[in-house]
Amino acid sequence: MSDIVSEHERNLQNHGKRYLESGACWNKNGGASDTFARCAMEPFECFPENGEYFDPHDQDAGAIRKCNPNNTPMGRCMTENICALRATDCPVDSSDENFDADDENCTYQRDKAVEWNKDEPEFTQFGSCYDASKNEYTCIWDPQECDESGYEVYRTPAETLAAGVQCDCSEVHVWGCEIMTRVMCAVTAEACNQEYTFMSPILQRSNRQSGSDGLDCRLCLKSNTWKPTSKPTMMPVPTTSVPTKSPTFSPTSMPVFKPTGLPTLDPTSLPKVIEEPLGSLEAVKEEKSDSGSVVNGALIGGVVGGGVVLVVLFGVLYMKLFRTAKTQRMENPHVNSPVGINLSFGE
Repeated sequence: MSDIVSEHERNLQNHGKRYLESGACWNKNGGASDTFARCAMEPFECFPENGEYFDPHDQDAGAIRKCNPNNTPMGRCMTENICALRATDCPVDSSDENFDADDENCTYQRDKAVEWNKDEPEFTQFGSCYDASKNEYTCIWDPQECDESGYEVYRTPAETLAAGVQCDCSEVHVWGCEIMTRVMCAVTAEACNQEYTFMSPILQRSNRQSGSDGLDCRLCLKSNTWKPTSKPTMMPVPTTSVPTKSPTFSPTSMPVFKPTGLPTLDPTSLPKVIEEPLGSLEAVKEEKSDSGSVVNGALIGGVVGGGVVLVVLFGVLYMKLFRTAKTQRMENPHVNSPVGINLSFGE
C-alpha cells in the first residue's frame, strides 16, 4: 500500500468540528447591487416570485453576523409551551393546530419568554437518532437522517431528554458541504451549494470512526452565549455618608421629612459645647474689631520703640566721641577735631 497521501485526502483528515453558517435570502437587483433580505436556513424560505434567491454560503461578513444560528426563530408547542422545530416534536399534541411555527420568542438557543436562570439555563432541545444495540443517542436535525444507518430510530426531544441526553443546538450534527477541501455546514443537502459534495451527519460519524475524515458539522458554535443582563436591583440609600470635597445631591435620593415626624430633643442631652450661646452678630464683629486693633497697636508700638532705641544709641555714641575730642583738644590745641564734628566752643 502506498504511503503517499494526496493533498485532498490530507486536508480532509485534518478536518475537525465545524459550525453552520446560516444562509440568507437576497433581493436580486443585479450583480453587486443585490441587497440582503433576511436570514434563511433552507431555499424554500425565500420567494423567487418576489425576486428573491437563496445564497447558502457566499455571504458578506455583515450577513453572517446578522444570521447567527443561535438567534434563528423556530416554533412553539402551544399546549406544552415549549419550543420545537416541528409539530411532530410536540410530546402531548403533535397536531398542526397545536403548533405555532412563527413564535416570536422561540429560538434555536432558548425560549426567550422564560425568565433566564443563569445557574441552570434551559436551552431548546432537539431530537436524536437512537442506536439500541449500543444505547447511544446522536443529536440530529431531521428525523429522516436516522434511516440512513438502517438500525437507528428517531427519538423526539422530550424522549431524548428523558433518557438524560442534552441535545441543545451545539450538540446537533448537521450536513457538511465540501468542494476542493473547502468545507461548510448546512441543515440539509438542499441548503448546500449544489456544486458541492454533500456529507450527511451519519456519513460524517462513520468517517470519524474509520479515521478517514474528522469532519463534524454542528448547528451552532456554543450552547451558552452571553448571559442576558440581570434585572436592575434597588440599592438601599445610606442614612449617613462620608462628606466629599464637592458633594453632589440627587433629588430622587433625598429623604422626605414630615413635620409631625421630627424627633423631640432633650436639652440635658445636648453636648456641653452648645450650652452657652455664642452671642449676637454685632458682638462677634466687635470681638473681631478689637482683635484687629490690638494687632495694629502692637505693630505701631514696635516701630516707634525701635526708633527710640536707635536715637538713644546714636546719642550715646556722639557724646562719647565729643568727650574724647574735647580731651584731646585741651591737651593739644593744634590737633584737628574729627571730620564732620565741630568742637569749637566759641573761641
